[in-house]
Amino acid sequence: MNNKDYKSIKERINKYYKDKKALNLNYIRLEGLNKKLFDIEKEINNPIFTASLNTDLKAVNYDSIYVKGGSPSSPIENEIENIYRAYEKEKVKILNEIYLTKKLIYELETNTERFDCYIGMLSSEAKTIIEMVFKKGMSITATALNINMSKSSVSRKVEVITKDILLLCDNYNI
Repeated sequence: MNNKDYKSIKERINKYYKDKKALNLNYIRLEGLNKKLFDIEKEINNPIFTASLNTDLKAVNYDSIYVKGGSPSSPIENEIENIYRAYEKEKVKILNEIYLTKKLIYELETNTERFDCYIGMLSSEAKTIIEMVFKKGMSITATALNINMSKSSVSRKVEVITKDILLLCDNYNI
């Protein structure tokens, strides 16, 4: 295994852990967006109008109420319609954000799926070492101290693990 392959596998493993972190953050974001959507739908469907109205409306002369679309319309009715339109715009905006977040989650899951399989094939000791070095960003020395191994053993194991992952990637054309 040459140095270029070794670096590319290290980059792939780092990217895998960054993608996993981004995946978790996007799940949290999706949960928040769904809560916002639920709150907006609850507000729209609430029989008790809770939004604050613009109280700076001019007085209504009922002789001059104009008809818009077949029904009389006053400034207060227009204000209420504007509030509901704003709710609908916010709802559409949140639905678009939910769609984009779900799309990003799908892409991240697709990217991490195969590496999940490769990491799953490793022994528990190898998983621990790879997580400490790549996920937590610990040095070889700190990893060796944490798992009571020598620095050279950990370094060798990291190299063996990356070789194994490289072979798996080559065999499955990733």
